[in-house]
Amino acid sequence: MGLINGSEPPFSTVRFTGMVVVAYLFSTVVSLAIPEDNVGGLSWQWLHIFTPLAAALGVWAVGNIGHETGSLKWPLICAYLVPMVGNPLKSFIFDKWGYDIDESTSFAIMILSAAWSFDHLEKRWRPKNQKTPGTLKRIIVISMCCLLYMALWSSYLYFNAKVTDEEGDEVPFHEALGHFFSSPWWLDVKQSFIDVWQFAQEHGWMETWRQIVTLSDPSGEQNAFKVLELRSGATQTEIKNQCRTLAVKYHPDKAKDDITKKDVQNRFFEVQQACELLSNSRAKRRRRNKQFNEEL
Repeated sequence: MGLINGSEPPFSTVRFTGMVVVAYLFSTVVSLAIPEDNVGGLSWQWLHIFTPLAAALGVWAVGNIGHETGSLKWPLICAYLVPMVGNPLKSFIFDKWGYDIDESTSFAIMILSAAWSFDHLEKRWRPKNQKTPGTLKRIIVISMCCLLYMALWSSYLYFNAKVTDEEGDEVPFHEALGHFFSSPWWLDVKQSFIDVWQFAQEHGWMETWRQIVTLSDPSGEQNAFKVLELRSGATQTEIKNQCRTLAVKYHPDKAKDDITKKDVQNRFFEVQQACELLSNSRAKRRRRNKQFNEEL
């Protein structure tokens, strides 16, 4: 007894698109996870026979959401039938008309065929009295699927992922990751985290947060002092004098050629921005202090 007697579920563009997208995701992850090179002296390319299975499972998983259901039979048959028939057919088409069907096109046809077969040959209303799996069983199944998904991505990252260096050479991701953890940059970052942890243990997390906010320079004042070549907390007089000095030193009219003029001009604008930022910050501070004193 179906949910709606004597009728079939109508075509849903959203559901069909979902079947195609999830099937593409599942099959792509499986394909990427298979080692391209020999591992342990053995070729693992034969594992590509599981790619159509992954596509069929993706179609079936989306097709069984909600009040609709269906078996894995026809999506699985179509997913495997396309490469079995398609490879000889591709050779025939190429020999006859000189048209080469690439792998991405074959991949798309396989997924669309699996989704079409489920929608037209398997889809039906879910029975009212069908028993739903218990919560524990669903948690176990979902956990196993998540572990499998993570394992597939881990396999891809370890065996197939590459990182291109500055010279254009490809380095395996797992080797690059090992080099990263021994790089000077990472060692400095690691030591910074250790220093933060030790500081927090001694002074508390509130004081640590204040220090982080101060060092991150949200107002830009620390960088402005650096641009003006002044110590942090310099007086207003020192700031004004340094602004005048640097404005004269880096004025664009002082440049002798176009290349030097561009560098000097950039430096001049940096100095102007730093002076303006510090001037505005000091003005805001004075207004705030004045308002506070008036309230008192």
